[in-house]
Amino acid sequence: MQSQLSGFDAQLNALRAAPQKAPDAPPATPAVKKPAPAKPHRAAMNAARRAPFVLTGVEKRGTTSFAAVAPRGFSDLSQIRLIGEGQSVQGWTLIGAGYGQAQFRVNGRVTTVNVH
Repeated sequence: MQSQLSGFDAQLNALRAAPQKAPDAPPATPAVKKPAPAKPHRAAMNAARRAPFVLTGVEKRGTTSFAAVAPRGFSDLSQIRLIGEGQSVQGWTLIGAGYGQAQFRVNGRVTTVNVH
């Protein structure tokens, strides 16, 4: 047992005397070129075009928006249609609605229509 203790003591002294070598750092990875930040999108331009319908109201049901639309000059409540997001009326697609207005996409442009 004494001989083992002497052996361990010798190993400990040898380790203390050996210069401490720092652990190898992982190889440096080549710098990755980050893509340039995206340019901010320009706000969608409102088309000067008039909608072929009137917006009579908007509502939210949970997270889904709906718009009530009727043909211009409508005379009967039965002419009012309730459309949901993604549905179209005469080429105008409802994107979203809220607080007295609705956004439609027509010919690639976003147009805001106010409630009449």
